[in-house]
Amino acid sequence: MHKITFEWMEGNQIRSRTISSDEQTIVANKIRIGRDSSLCDVVVGDPTNQVSRLHAEI
Repeated sequence: MHKITFEWMEGNQIRSRTISSDEQTIVANKIRIGRDSSLCDVVVGDPTNQVSRLHAEI
C-alpha cells in the first residue's frame, strides 16, 4: 500500500489530507485537488479564489 499526504495553510490553520492507494477516489487512479468537493478528493478552502474548482490532477 502507498500513501500520499497533502498539507496546506487555510488562513492561520494547517490542513492536511492523506490518501492511500487502496482508497477510492472520485476518478479512478487519479487524485484531484481544488475548491469543489463534488470534483475533488482534496478540497482547499480559498476565499481569494486563486485555487480553481478543479485546480490539479495527479
